[in-house]
Amino acid sequence: MKRTNIWLTVAAVLAGTVSAWAGEPGQAQGYKNSVGYTAHVGDLSETQHTHTPPVPQATNAPRPMASSVPQSYYTGCDTACDELYDDGCDSIGGKSGCLTGLFGGQSRGRTWGRVEALLWWAEDRDSPALISSNENFGVRPVVPDFNNSGTSVLFGGQDGIQSDMMVGNRIDFGSYLDDDHTYGIGGRIYGLWNGANTVSVNSNGSGPSYGVPFFDTAALPPLGGDPLGIAIGTFGLLPIGLDLGGGQVVTGNVTATSELDFIGSEVYGRALMARTADFRVDLIGGYTFHSLDDSIHLSGRSTVNNTVAGNLSPANIYDFSDAFEAENTFHGGQIGFETQVVKGRFMFSSLTKVHLGNMNQRVRIDGSSRYETVGGATLVAGDRGLLVQGNEGVYERDSFTFAPEANVKLGYRVCKCATVNVGYSLMMWSDVALAGNHIDNRIDSTRTEAGINAPTRTNTPTFEFDTDSFFMHGLDLGLTFTY
Repeated sequence: MKRTNIWLTVAAVLAGTVSAWAGEPGQAQGYKNSVGYTAHVGDLSETQHTHTPPVPQATNAPRPMASSVPQSYYTGCDTACDELYDDGCDSIGGKSGCLTGLFGGQSRGRTWGRVEALLWWAEDRDSPALISSNENFGVRPVVPDFNNSGTSVLFGGQDGIQSDMMVGNRIDFGSYLDDDHTYGIGGRIYGLWNGANTVSVNSNGSGPSYGVPFFDTAALPPLGGDPLGIAIGTFGLLPIGLDLGGGQVVTGNVTATSELDFIGSEVYGRALMARTADFRVDLIGGYTFHSLDDSIHLSGRSTVNNTVAGNLSPANIYDFSDAFEAENTFHGGQIGFETQVVKGRFMFSSLTKVHLGNMNQRVRIDGSSRYETVGGATLVAGDRGLLVQGNEGVYERDSFTFAPEANVKLGYRVCKCATVNVGYSLMMWSDVALAGNHIDNRIDSTRTEAGINAPTRTNTPTFEFDTDSFFMHGLDLGLTFTY
Protein backbone atom coordinates (compact mmCIF):
# COMPACT_ATOMS: atom_id res chain seq x y z
CA MET A 1 0.00 0.00 0.00
CA LYS A 2 2.87 2.38 0.81
CA ARG A 3 4.45 1.97 -2.63
CA THR A 4 1.06 2.39 -4.35
CA ASN A 5 0.46 5.72 -2.61
CA ILE A 6 3.91 6.94 -3.64
CA TRP A 7 3.36 6.16 -7.30
CA LEU A 8 -0.11 7.73 -7.30
CA THR A 9 1.42 10.94 -5.94
CA VAL A 10 4.17 11.01 -8.56
CA ALA A 11 1.69 10.24 -11.36
CA ALA A 12 -0.56 13.11 -10.25
CA VAL A 13 2.33 15.59 -10.36
CA LEU A 14 3.38 14.39 -13.81
CA ALA A 15 -0.19 14.70 -15.08
CA GLY A 16 -0.39 18.26 -13.75
CA THR A 17 2.76 19.20 -15.65
CA VAL A 18 1.40 17.86 -18.94
CA SER A 19 -1.87 19.73 -18.39
CA ALA A 20 -0.01 23.03 -17.85
CA TRP A 21 1.81 22.52 -21.15
CA ALA A 22 -1.28 21.51 -23.11
CA GLY A 23 -3.31 24.41 -21.71
CA GLU A 24 -1.34 27.09 -23.59
CA PRO A 25 -1.79 26.19 -27.28
CA GLY A 26 -2.77 29.65 -28.51
CA GLN A 27 -0.29 31.88 -26.80
CA ALA A 28 2.22 31.89 -29.64
CA GLN A 29 -0.14 33.87 -31.86
CA GLY A 30 -0.18 37.39 -30.56
CA TYR A 31 -0.49 36.69 -26.82
CA LYS A 32 -4.09 38.01 -27.02
CA ASN A 33 -4.94 37.06 -23.47
CA SER A 34 -2.48 39.55 -22.04
CA VAL A 35 -3.60 42.84 -20.59
CA GLY A 36 -1.05 44.61 -22.77
CA TYR A 37 -2.58 43.49 -26.06
CA THR A 38 -5.35 46.10 -26.12
CA ALA A 39 -2.92 48.85 -25.24
CA HIS A 40 -0.64 47.73 -28.05
CA VAL A 41 -3.19 47.73 -30.88
CA GLY A 42 -5.26 50.64 -29.58
CA ASP A 43 -8.88 50.98 -28.55
CA LEU A 44 -10.91 49.86 -31.55
CA SER A 45 -13.99 51.76 -30.30
CA GLU A 46 -12.39 55.17 -30.81
CA THR A 47 -13.40 57.04 -33.99
CA GLN A 48 -10.71 59.16 -35.58
CA HIS A 49 -12.16 62.53 -36.86
CA THR A 50 -8.96 63.90 -38.33
CA HIS A 51 -7.34 62.77 -41.51
CA THR A 52 -3.69 62.96 -42.43
CA PRO A 53 -2.91 63.59 -46.09
CA PRO A 54 -1.23 60.67 -47.76
CA VAL A 55 2.56 60.85 -48.07
CA PRO A 56 3.87 60.34 -51.59
CA GLN A 57 5.82 57.10 -51.96
CA ALA A 58 8.85 56.67 -54.21
CA THR A 59 7.94 54.30 -56.97
CA ASN A 60 11.47 53.00 -57.46
CA ALA A 61 12.21 52.31 -53.80
CA PRO A 62 13.25 48.68 -53.20
CA ARG A 63 10.75 46.56 -51.36
CA PRO A 64 11.82 45.08 -48.04
CA MET A 65 12.28 41.31 -47.95
CA ALA A 66 9.24 39.59 -46.56
CA SER A 67 9.78 37.89 -43.21
CA SER A 68 8.95 34.22 -42.93
CA VAL A 69 7.90 34.72 -39.29
CA PRO A 70 4.34 35.96 -38.66
CA GLN A 71 4.23 39.50 -37.32
CA SER A 72 1.83 38.41 -34.60
CA TYR A 73 4.61 36.25 -33.17
CA TYR A 74 6.80 39.26 -32.43
CA THR A 75 3.80 41.30 -31.34
CA GLY A 76 2.95 38.71 -28.72
CA CYS A 77 6.53 38.39 -27.51
CA ASP A 78 7.00 42.16 -27.29
CA THR A 79 3.75 42.50 -25.37
CA ALA A 80 4.74 39.77 -22.92
CA CYS A 81 8.08 41.45 -22.41
CA ASP A 82 6.46 44.86 -21.88
CA GLU A 83 4.26 43.33 -19.19
CA LEU A 84 7.18 41.66 -17.46
CA TYR A 85 9.37 44.79 -17.37
CA ASP A 86 8.05 48.20 -16.43
CA ASP A 87 9.93 50.03 -19.21
CA GLY A 88 9.58 47.35 -21.87
CA CYS A 89 12.14 45.16 -23.60
CA ASP A 90 14.35 48.05 -24.64
CA SER A 91 15.00 48.98 -21.00
CA ILE A 92 16.97 45.77 -20.48
CA GLY A 93 18.63 45.58 -23.85
CA GLY A 94 16.07 43.10 -25.13
CA LYS A 95 14.91 42.45 -28.64
CA SER A 96 11.81 41.07 -30.33
CA GLY A 97 11.43 37.39 -29.62
CA CYS A 98 9.96 34.90 -27.18
CA LEU A 99 10.52 33.81 -23.59
CA THR A 100 14.16 32.90 -23.22
CA GLY A 101 15.75 33.03 -19.80
CA LEU A 102 15.00 31.06 -16.68
CA PHE A 103 11.75 32.48 -15.29
CA GLY A 104 11.28 34.58 -18.39
CA GLY A 105 12.25 38.02 -19.52
CA GLN A 106 13.90 39.34 -22.64
CA SER A 107 17.27 39.47 -20.93
CA ARG A 108 20.58 38.92 -22.66
CA GLY A 109 21.98 37.65 -19.36
CA ARG A 110 23.01 34.02 -19.46
CA THR A 111 23.46 33.24 -15.77
CA TRP A 112 20.94 32.16 -13.15
CA GLY A 113 21.14 31.29 -9.48
CA ARG A 114 18.62 30.17 -6.89
CA VAL A 115 18.98 29.80 -3.12
CA GLU A 116 16.28 27.96 -1.18
CA ALA A 117 15.48 26.99 2.38
CA LEU A 118 14.02 23.47 2.63
CA LEU A 119 11.42 22.51 5.23
CA TRP A 120 10.90 18.80 4.62
CA TRP A 121 9.52 15.73 6.33
CA ALA A 122 10.62 12.12 5.95
CA GLU A 123 8.44 9.05 5.69
CA ASP A 124 7.95 7.16 8.97
CA ARG A 125 10.60 4.46 9.31
CA ASP A 126 10.04 0.91 10.55
CA SER A 127 11.54 -0.34 13.80
CA PRO A 128 10.64 -2.92 16.43
CA ALA A 129 9.52 -1.60 19.81
CA LEU A 130 12.67 -0.51 21.64
CA ILE A 131 11.27 1.24 24.74
CA SER A 132 8.00 0.37 26.48
CA SER A 133 6.22 1.55 29.62
CA ASN A 134 3.40 0.68 32.00
CA GLU A 135 1.82 3.03 34.54
CA ASN A 136 1.73 0.18 37.08
CA PHE A 137 5.22 -0.06 38.59
CA GLY A 138 4.65 -3.73 39.41
CA VAL A 139 3.75 -4.75 35.83
CA ARG A 140 6.38 -5.72 33.29
CA PRO A 141 5.78 -3.59 30.14
CA VAL A 142 6.28 -6.50 27.76
CA VAL A 143 5.42 -5.82 24.09
CA PRO A 144 3.31 -7.38 22.85
CA ASP A 145 1.56 -8.65 25.95
CA PHE A 146 -2.14 -9.41 25.68
CA ASN A 147 -2.48 -10.10 29.41
CA ASN A 148 -1.31 -6.73 30.71
CA SER A 149 -3.32 -3.62 29.94
CA GLY A 150 -1.78 -0.18 30.06
CA THR A 151 1.46 -1.07 28.29
CA SER A 152 2.51 1.48 25.65
CA VAL A 153 5.41 1.81 23.24
CA LEU A 154 7.52 4.95 23.57
CA PHE A 155 9.96 4.33 20.69
CA GLY A 156 9.48 2.23 17.56
CA GLY A 157 6.76 -0.36 17.30
CA GLN A 158 3.69 -0.32 15.11
CA ASP A 159 3.78 3.43 14.45
CA GLY A 160 7.45 3.35 13.47
CA ILE A 161 9.85 6.25 13.94
CA GLN A 162 8.58 9.72 13.16
CA SER A 163 11.18 12.37 12.36
CA ASP A 164 10.75 16.01 13.22
CA MET A 165 10.81 18.59 10.44
CA MET A 166 14.15 18.50 8.64
CA VAL A 167 15.75 21.84 7.76
CA GLY A 168 18.13 22.21 4.84
CA ASN A 169 19.26 24.25 1.85
CA ARG A 170 19.37 23.90 -1.91
CA ILE A 171 21.46 25.92 -4.38
CA ASP A 172 20.81 25.83 -8.13
CA PHE A 173 23.11 27.72 -10.50
CA GLY A 174 24.14 27.69 -14.13
CA SER A 175 24.59 29.53 -17.39
CA TYR A 176 23.26 29.40 -20.92
CA LEU A 177 25.75 28.82 -23.73
CA ASP A 178 24.14 31.19 -26.22
CA ASP A 179 22.23 34.48 -26.28
CA ASP A 180 19.04 32.72 -27.36
CA HIS A 181 19.13 30.57 -24.22
CA THR A 182 18.82 27.35 -26.20
CA TYR A 183 21.46 25.28 -24.40
CA GLY A 184 22.78 25.57 -20.87
CA ILE A 185 24.67 23.81 -18.11
CA GLY A 186 24.04 23.94 -14.38
CA GLY A 187 24.49 22.34 -11.00
CA ARG A 188 22.54 21.72 -7.81
CA ILE A 189 23.76 21.17 -4.26
CA TYR A 190 21.33 20.36 -1.45
CA GLY A 191 21.14 18.79 1.97
CA LEU A 192 18.82 18.06 4.89
CA TRP A 193 19.88 17.62 8.49
CA ASN A 194 18.54 17.37 12.04
CA GLY A 195 16.13 14.57 11.23
CA ALA A 196 16.60 13.25 14.76
CA ASN A 197 14.16 11.70 17.19
CA THR A 198 15.21 10.91 20.78
CA VAL A 199 13.34 9.25 23.64
CA SER A 200 15.00 9.02 27.05
CA VAL A 201 13.43 7.70 30.26
CA ASN A 202 14.74 7.36 33.80
CA SER A 203 13.45 5.39 36.81
CA ASN A 204 14.39 6.11 40.42
CA GLY A 205 12.50 3.21 41.96
CA SER A 206 8.93 4.40 41.68
CA GLY A 207 6.42 4.12 38.84
CA PRO A 208 5.93 3.85 36.00
CA SER A 209 7.83 0.76 34.88
CA TYR A 210 10.10 0.85 31.81
CA GLY A 211 11.84 -1.79 29.76
CA VAL A 212 13.39 -2.87 26.47
CA PRO A 213 11.18 -5.63 25.01
CA PHE A 214 12.54 -8.56 23.03
CA PHE A 215 11.60 -12.08 21.95
CA ASP A 216 13.55 -14.67 23.94
CA THR A 217 14.43 -17.61 21.70
CA ALA A 218 16.23 -19.42 24.54
CA ALA A 219 13.26 -19.74 26.89
CA LEU A 220 13.32 -23.00 28.84
CA PRO A 221 10.95 -25.82 27.90
CA PRO A 222 8.05 -26.66 30.25
CA LEU A 223 8.83 -27.79 33.80
CA GLY A 224 10.12 -31.38 33.88
CA GLY A 225 11.19 -31.36 30.26
CA ASP A 226 14.63 -32.00 28.85
CA PRO A 227 16.82 -28.99 29.69
CA LEU A 228 18.44 -29.38 26.27
CA GLY A 229 15.12 -29.48 24.46
CA ILE A 230 14.08 -27.16 21.66
CA ALA A 231 13.60 -23.57 22.76
CA ILE A 232 9.93 -22.59 22.80
CA GLY A 233 10.45 -18.83 22.79
CA THR A 234 8.60 -16.22 24.83
CA PHE A 235 8.30 -12.46 25.12
CA GLY A 236 10.98 -11.05 27.38
CA LEU A 237 12.06 -7.73 28.82
CA LEU A 238 15.18 -6.08 30.15
CA PRO A 239 13.70 -4.07 33.04
CA ILE A 240 14.82 -0.45 33.45
CA GLY A 241 12.37 0.44 36.21
CA LEU A 242 10.31 -2.28 37.89
CA ASP A 243 9.21 -3.60 41.28
CA LEU A 244 10.30 -7.24 41.18
CA GLY A 245 8.72 -8.02 44.54
CA GLY A 246 10.43 -9.70 47.47
CA GLY A 247 12.24 -6.47 48.33
CA GLN A 248 13.94 -6.09 44.94
CA VAL A 249 13.48 -3.00 42.77
CA VAL A 250 15.01 -2.25 39.38
CA THR A 251 16.13 1.30 38.58
CA GLY A 252 17.97 2.71 35.60
CA ASN A 253 17.65 4.61 32.35
CA VAL A 254 17.43 3.98 28.63
CA THR A 255 17.84 6.27 25.60
CA ALA A 256 16.96 5.60 21.96
CA THR A 257 18.02 8.02 19.22
CA SER A 258 17.26 7.90 15.52
CA GLU A 259 18.98 10.27 13.09
CA LEU A 260 18.47 10.81 9.36
CA ASP A 261 20.68 12.92 7.05
CA PHE A 262 20.57 13.49 3.31
CA ILE A 263 22.88 15.32 0.89
CA GLY A 264 22.93 15.45 -2.89
CA SER A 265 24.64 17.12 -5.82
CA GLU A 266 23.98 17.24 -9.55
CA VAL A 267 25.63 18.39 -12.76
CA TYR A 268 23.18 18.74 -15.63
CA GLY A 269 22.64 20.12 -19.09
CA ARG A 270 19.48 21.65 -20.48
CA ALA A 271 18.21 21.97 -24.05
CA LEU A 272 15.24 24.00 -25.26
CA MET A 273 12.40 21.80 -26.52
CA ALA A 274 9.67 24.40 -27.22
CA ARG A 275 8.73 27.96 -26.33
CA THR A 276 6.14 30.64 -26.96
CA ALA A 277 5.65 34.19 -25.71
CA ASP A 278 5.10 33.12 -22.13
CA PHE A 279 5.97 29.43 -22.02
CA ARG A 280 9.01 27.20 -22.47
CA VAL A 281 9.95 23.59 -21.80
CA ASP A 282 13.49 22.21 -21.50
CA LEU A 283 14.95 18.71 -21.60
CA ILE A 284 17.16 18.04 -18.56
CA GLY A 285 19.90 15.39 -18.34
CA GLY A 286 23.03 14.83 -16.28
CA TYR A 287 24.77 13.13 -13.32
CA THR A 288 23.40 12.64 -9.77
CA PHE A 289 25.01 11.86 -6.40
CA HIS A 290 22.92 11.10 -3.31
CA SER A 291 23.91 10.09 0.21
CA LEU A 292 21.17 8.99 2.63
CA ASP A 293 22.27 7.94 6.13
CA ASP A 294 20.01 6.51 8.83
CA SER A 295 21.02 5.36 12.32
CA ILE A 296 19.51 4.10 15.57
CA HIS A 297 21.45 4.06 18.84
CA LEU A 298 20.10 2.33 21.94
CA SER A 299 21.85 2.52 25.31
CA GLY A 300 20.86 2.03 28.91
CA ARG A 301 21.56 0.87 32.44
CA SER A 302 19.56 -1.60 34.51
CA THR A 303 20.36 -1.75 38.24
CA VAL A 304 18.88 -4.39 40.54
CA ASN A 305 18.53 -3.03 44.09
CA ASN A 306 17.79 -4.72 47.39
CA THR A 307 15.53 -2.83 49.76
CA VAL A 308 17.39 -2.42 53.07
CA ALA A 309 15.62 -0.51 55.86
CA GLY A 310 13.48 1.23 53.26
CA ASN A 311 16.47 2.26 51.16
CA LEU A 312 17.69 0.85 47.83
CA SER A 313 21.06 -0.88 47.88
CA PRO A 314 22.52 -1.75 44.42
CA ALA A 315 23.17 -5.46 43.95
CA ASN A 316 24.28 -5.61 40.31
CA ILE A 317 24.47 -3.27 37.33
CA TYR A 318 24.08 -4.06 33.63
CA ASP A 319 25.14 -1.47 31.00
CA PHE A 320 24.65 -1.90 27.27
CA SER A 321 25.03 0.05 24.04
CA ASP A 322 23.72 -0.94 20.58
CA ALA A 323 24.34 0.87 17.28
CA PHE A 324 22.62 0.23 13.95
CA GLU A 325 23.79 2.41 11.06
CA ALA A 326 22.73 2.29 7.40
CA GLU A 327 24.49 4.25 4.63
CA ASN A 328 23.08 4.57 1.10
CA THR A 329 25.31 6.07 -1.62
CA PHE A 330 23.81 6.64 -5.07
CA HIS A 331 25.67 7.35 -8.34
CA GLY A 332 23.69 7.59 -11.55
CA GLY A 333 22.20 9.61 -14.36
CA GLN A 334 19.08 11.73 -14.63
CA ILE A 335 16.59 12.72 -17.32
CA GLY A 336 13.49 14.89 -17.16
CA PHE A 337 11.70 18.08 -18.14
CA GLU A 338 11.38 21.58 -16.73
CA THR A 339 8.39 23.71 -17.71
CA GLN A 340 8.11 27.48 -17.12
CA VAL A 341 5.09 29.76 -17.57
CA VAL A 342 5.12 33.55 -17.09
CA LYS A 343 2.03 35.74 -16.60
CA GLY A 344 2.96 39.33 -15.87
CA ARG A 345 4.94 39.34 -12.64
CA PHE A 346 3.88 35.80 -11.73
CA MET A 347 5.89 32.75 -12.75
CA PHE A 348 5.10 29.05 -12.50
CA SER A 349 7.56 26.21 -13.04
CA SER A 350 7.48 22.44 -12.73
CA LEU A 351 10.38 20.00 -12.71
CA THR A 352 9.85 16.27 -13.21
CA LYS A 353 12.72 13.84 -13.66
CA VAL A 354 13.99 10.42 -12.69
CA HIS A 355 17.44 9.43 -11.41
CA LEU A 356 18.68 5.98 -12.46
CA GLY A 357 21.81 4.26 -11.17
CA ASN A 358 23.56 2.16 -8.54
CA MET A 359 22.81 2.36 -4.82
CA ASN A 360 25.57 1.09 -2.55
CA GLN A 361 23.97 -0.09 0.71
CA ARG A 362 26.16 -0.49 3.78
CA VAL A 363 24.90 -1.57 7.23
CA ARG A 364 27.08 -1.50 10.35
CA ILE A 365 25.98 -3.21 13.57
CA ASP A 366 28.03 -2.79 16.73
CA GLY A 367 27.45 -3.25 20.46
CA SER A 368 29.06 -3.51 23.88
CA SER A 369 27.98 -4.36 27.43
CA ARG A 370 29.27 -4.68 30.98
CA TYR A 371 28.03 -6.45 34.09
CA GLU A 372 29.08 -5.33 37.58
CA THR A 373 28.48 -6.73 41.03
CA VAL A 374 28.06 -4.89 44.33
CA GLY A 375 31.02 -2.64 45.05
CA GLY A 376 31.65 -1.78 41.42
CA ALA A 377 33.97 -4.70 40.66
CA THR A 378 33.66 -5.60 36.98
CA LEU A 379 32.51 -9.17 36.67
CA VAL A 380 32.49 -9.46 32.90
CA ALA A 381 32.54 -7.22 29.84
CA GLY A 382 31.98 -8.03 26.19
CA ASP A 383 31.77 -6.60 22.70
CA ARG A 384 28.13 -7.64 22.44
CA GLY A 385 25.19 -5.47 23.40
CA LEU A 386 21.58 -6.29 24.16
CA LEU A 387 20.17 -6.58 20.62
CA VAL A 388 23.63 -6.81 19.06
CA GLN A 389 25.10 -10.28 19.51
CA GLY A 390 25.92 -12.73 16.74
CA ASN A 391 24.69 -10.24 14.13
CA GLU A 392 27.53 -7.80 14.82
CA GLY A 393 29.52 -6.74 11.74
CA VAL A 394 29.56 -4.67 8.54
CA TYR A 395 27.42 -5.75 5.58
CA GLU A 396 27.49 -4.24 2.10
CA ARG A 397 25.87 -4.74 -1.30
CA ASP A 398 24.96 -2.86 -4.52
CA SER A 399 21.44 -2.48 -5.92
CA PHE A 400 19.99 -0.84 -9.03
CA THR A 401 17.72 2.01 -7.91
CA PHE A 402 15.54 4.60 -9.55
CA ALA A 403 14.56 7.84 -7.82
CA PRO A 404 11.68 9.94 -9.21
CA GLU A 405 11.69 13.64 -8.32
CA ALA A 406 8.94 16.25 -8.74
CA ASN A 407 8.93 19.94 -7.94
CA VAL A 408 6.49 22.80 -8.53
CA LYS A 409 7.12 26.48 -7.82
CA LEU A 410 5.12 29.71 -7.85
CA GLY A 411 7.20 32.88 -8.11
CA TYR A 412 6.64 36.62 -8.02
CA ARG A 413 9.06 39.05 -9.67
CA VAL A 414 10.06 41.74 -7.19
CA CYS A 415 12.51 43.43 -9.56
CA LYS A 416 13.97 42.90 -13.01
CA CYS A 417 16.53 40.32 -11.87
CA ALA A 418 15.02 38.77 -8.74
CA THR A 419 12.03 36.52 -8.08
CA VAL A 420 10.80 35.18 -4.76
CA ASN A 421 9.32 31.71 -4.96
CA VAL A 422 7.54 29.11 -2.86
CA GLY A 423 7.24 25.50 -3.90
CA TYR A 424 6.71 21.86 -3.04
CA SER A 425 9.14 19.00 -3.67
CA LEU A 426 8.85 15.22 -3.57
CA MET A 427 11.78 12.79 -3.85
CA MET A 428 11.53 9.01 -3.65
CA TRP A 429 13.96 6.07 -3.85
CA SER A 430 12.87 2.60 -4.91
CA ASP A 431 15.39 0.66 -2.79
CA VAL A 432 17.19 1.88 0.34
CA ALA A 433 18.54 0.30 3.52
CA LEU A 434 17.25 1.79 6.78
CA ALA A 435 18.54 1.12 10.28
CA GLY A 436 15.26 -0.01 11.86
CA ASN A 437 14.69 -2.71 9.25
CA HIS A 438 17.91 -4.41 10.34
CA ILE A 439 17.19 -4.69 14.07
CA ASP A 440 16.45 -8.28 15.04
CA ASN A 441 14.75 -8.26 18.44
CA ARG A 442 14.98 -12.05 18.79
CA ILE A 443 17.77 -12.63 21.29
CA ASP A 444 19.20 -15.50 23.28
CA SER A 445 18.77 -14.58 26.95
CA THR A 446 21.71 -16.76 28.00
CA ARG A 447 23.94 -13.97 26.66
CA THR A 448 22.40 -11.14 28.64
CA GLU A 449 23.51 -9.64 31.90
CA ALA A 450 25.83 -12.01 33.80
CA GLY A 451 26.04 -14.41 30.84
CA ILE A 452 27.38 -11.88 28.35
CA ASN A 453 29.93 -14.32 26.90
CA ALA A 454 28.08 -17.56 27.70
CA PRO A 455 27.47 -20.20 25.00
CA THR A 456 24.06 -19.84 23.42
CA ARG A 457 21.31 -22.33 22.68
CA THR A 458 20.13 -20.55 19.52
CA ASN A 459 21.74 -18.57 16.70
CA THR A 460 19.87 -15.31 17.18
CA PRO A 461 19.83 -12.47 16.42
CA THR A 462 20.86 -12.81 12.76
CA PHE A 463 21.34 -10.43 9.82
CA GLU A 464 19.84 -10.23 6.36
CA PHE A 465 19.24 -7.24 4.09
CA ASP A 466 15.69 -5.92 4.36
CA THR A 467 15.26 -2.91 2.07
CA ASP A 468 12.25 -0.88 1.00
CA SER A 469 11.20 2.26 -0.85
CA PHE A 470 11.47 5.59 0.93
CA PHE A 471 10.36 9.16 0.24
CA MET A 472 10.86 12.69 1.53
CA HIS A 473 8.81 15.79 0.77
CA GLY A 474 8.26 19.34 1.90
CA LEU A 475 8.18 23.08 1.26
CA ASP A 476 10.78 25.19 -0.56
CA LEU A 477 11.24 28.92 0.11
CA GLY A 478 13.73 30.72 -2.10
CA LEU A 479 15.01 33.60 -4.19
CA THR A 480 15.96 33.34 -7.87
CA PHE A 481 18.41 35.69 -9.63
CA THR A 482 18.89 36.04 -13.39
CA TYR A 483 21.52 38.31 -14.91
